[in-house]
Amino acid sequence: MKFVKFAIVFFILIMATVSVNVQYIIASDKSYSDIDQSYAKKAIIELTEKGIMNGITSQHFQPKSVITRGDFIVTLVKALQLPVDLSLTSSEAFNDVELTIAPYVTAAYKAGITNGFEDGKFRPSESLTREQAAKFLSYGWNIIKKENIDDSADSIRYFQDEDTISAWARPFVNLVVGAKLLQGHANGKFDPKGTLTREMTAQMVFNFIRLTEISPLDKPHAPSGLTASERVGSSITFSWDAPSDATNIVAYDIFNGWDGGKIGSSTTTHFTYNDMNPDISAAVYYVKSRDKEGRLSNKSNEYIFQTPFNSNLKIHPRFNTFQYNKNQQAELNVLGNISKEDAKHTTKIYATVHNLTSQDIIFSANNPLGQPEIIQEGSSTKPLIVAWGGPNGIRLSDYVLFETSLSLVIKFDVTLQKKGLYFVDFELRTLEETPQILTSQQAIMTGELQPIIATKPEFYIETRLDAPTYAKVNEKITIPVTITGKISPETILNRLVFQVRFIEPPVNLSQNDVSIENIPYFGETNESSFSGNNLIFKFEQSQYVSDLQAGLEKGITFDLVITIQKLGTFNLAASISPKEFYTQLPAETLTGNVSILTVE
Repeated sequence: MKFVKFAIVFFILIMATVSVNVQYIIASDKSYSDIDQSYAKKAIIELTEKGIMNGITSQHFQPKSVITRGDFIVTLVKALQLPVDLSLTSSEAFNDVELTIAPYVTAAYKAGITNGFEDGKFRPSESLTREQAAKFLSYGWNIIKKENIDDSADSIRYFQDEDTISAWARPFVNLVVGAKLLQGHANGKFDPKGTLTREMTAQMVFNFIRLTEISPLDKPHAPSGLTASERVGSSITFSWDAPSDATNIVAYDIFNGWDGGKIGSSTTTHFTYNDMNPDISAAVYYVKSRDKEGRLSNKSNEYIFQTPFNSNLKIHPRFNTFQYNKNQQAELNVLGNISKEDAKHTTKIYATVHNLTSQDIIFSANNPLGQPEIIQEGSSTKPLIVAWGGPNGIRLSDYVLFETSLSLVIKFDVTLQKKGLYFVDFELRTLEETPQILTSQQAIMTGELQPIIATKPEFYIETRLDAPTYAKVNEKITIPVTITGKISPETILNRLVFQVRFIEPPVNLSQNDVSIENIPYFGETNESSFSGNNLIFKFEQSQYVSDLQAGLEKGITFDLVITIQKLGTFNLAASISPKEFYTQLPAETLTGNVSILTVE
């Protein structure tokens, strides 16, 4: 029987739905902020992902806004996947249709979906009534189902206001209601002259696609290998690799990863951005492929820009309450900002214990780095020196979060068998011919083994994964999560997000192999992507620090429930991070840990 065993090691969407005089933009990876209360939320997200509908802005869908006749036709034509000639800038059929809407209205006209009004106009900017929508949908239904519409049908099902439905619309209302494409209101009325909103449209088209079994639209393939030149003033040049299958890709869009804003487009695999703020010290960028229908791919790898800086690392000893001559647990946290150069080092952690021998203080092998190596035996004249890291040392890059923040935590069992007060010097040294000491800290061990120095920054937020439940592969795994912290006054207006990442999974793990249930405060996962070799799941809701403050002080606890469908050993991390780029929360104050999940 296959089981999951665990060990814990610490670390820390309509292509521009085109309407006359209105410009829409393609949504970024982030979820719309105004659809949480919409009954059509699922439909909005799925149609955005398929490039059938877009937001008004990258963050707002405006579900209650009225949709125009032109916008609805664009949406329906995309859903039907009708052939569209994007080179058209006007319509031969209608003299009031032009620019980017013309290809879609022309396609609908040729398919027999619309004939416009008797005056030869289409009136694309007018709002669409529910009975007009019923007509458009009925002809779309006929294209897929090849079912003739009974124009003589006159009976109307269900509705108290059936007398207000236009005679020409009755057969169409009958069809869409019978096919469950469109429903009446809760008051028992159809409201035929009522205008259609954007969320009504999303739900209606979503139902249409599902009931007609139209094959889903495929996104273009994503680019990869995004990198950049050194910044010169306010200019930086990005380059990337085109996907192996670049069919239908017409351009690439470049985005700022902090806010999801688009900074430019290119028809080649490079782009020079000339408006970068020269004062910015760190930023994230990614690229998406765009096809001729305006659909966007998943994002490329993230390129993290940062100006050179010196590392600022600290060792924090964390000793639990100890009794003399009793085996108990201690921790060493190595936290702080780390430069790219220092992150390349392989290191060991050294402990120099004064006035003790290896018989007086015993360190067990109960940690992922194994038994510490005795570098020098202690005596009356020499300190005891031990080192953690094993024969290959500790590769710091394995413990770097967000490219700039190091969080290395070692837990080990220790027994102090000699009473007294003893000084211990902890150091993080590089493995070089001439070793560098990247950080050091002295602590005091007494009979109770309590550190005298501060063990945490003055302000911090810590996310810890506890021991998960025992579970079979492809079954739910419950991992208790505790978030604690102490917040400074200037950080209360910051917003925080929660994410879970699989760090460099050793097997071919995809987003579809992992499912994560909703969690308190942060809701459901709304995005999963690869950043480098890490598979990241982000949760849709953010929280202001002020709203979490009381809970952080007491400890916010909940269960993280995950199902994994593949065998292997996975490094799983959970973390809190700022939503905004400009934040008063230093990176080294946001700590967490990693669980090693072995699925056998």
